[in-house]
Amino acid sequence: MSYRVGILDKDLTYSYNLMEYFNNSNDIPIRAMVFSEEKALVEYSEHRGLDLILIGEDSRIENLSVPFMYMCEYNPPRDKTEYIFKYQPGSKMSHQIREYLKTRKKDTSDMTIYGIYSPLGRVGKTAIAKGICHSFGQCLYIGMEEYPSIVESEALADMFFYYLAEKNPKIIDILDNAKMYQDKVRYISGVKSYMDFRQITFSHMEWLCNTLKSVSNIKQVVFDIGQAVLPEFDVFLVMNKLIIPILEDEISKSKLKIFKEQLGEYSNISDRVIYVDMSNYLAGTYTIEELIKKEGL
Repeated sequence: MSYRVGILDKDLTYSYNLMEYFNNSNDIPIRAMVFSEEKALVEYSEHRGLDLILIGEDSRIENLSVPFMYMCEYNPPRDKTEYIFKYQPGSKMSHQIREYLKTRKKDTSDMTIYGIYSPLGRVGKTAIAKGICHSFGQCLYIGMEEYPSIVESEALADMFFYYLAEKNPKIIDILDNAKMYQDKVRYISGVKSYMDFRQITFSHMEWLCNTLKSVSNIKQVVFDIGQAVLPEFDVFLVMNKLIIPILEDEISKSKLKIFKEQLGEYSNISDRVIYVDMSNYLAGTYTIEELIKKEGL
């Protein structure tokens, strides 16, 4: 996995040289982007996501959850790991960046985040989403379909996604009102208009997942995502597993080929994708529980 790093410094020549060094070095898992304006950096971070921002030591950007490292023209204080000497060899700089990111890495070991998505229709996507929820329990199902097959409370779902768009911590209170089934599965599903989902960016999803980690009785989160609701694929970056139900007929293969080409532009996503052939489930050979166990989901 490579880290996505944004660079914002008044010395653009230095910035571009550093970017080219990182991006052209096969041994360094960093992909850098240079920004000449703070506004462009903030917009990119909110919509596409960054793992780190390298910024001039005299600059400050407020209200971003992305970690920063301040680039110093002189030796930085030794007791402050967020400062980095900008004129040291690139190999040492990349090592320091990676060590810093390791210390900032959030612990996601006790919560698994699933995304269920398919470029194909009528392929059992919601069945596999529900199956995962009820197989493991202590799960939150979040329906993000155009026309949901599960409708629990339209008003509750509308409020949930309103709070998500606003990044309002009161979103946790919504979960207390969500119906819980015997195996401790809660459902948020049934918004009035799927167009509301198109306002949701990587930044919103990252905030939501980090917020949900404070809820002790949620161990799995399952996003059931419709074809037309995503503004971009970057939202998949918050998920530990991206499960894509597929079929093996010729039309499905053609659609899947195009989808894979589009998804291939997001190199950080490919390592979490699991393609699941749904043919045997749809033919009645396997139950959804048997399929989930067979695929090791």
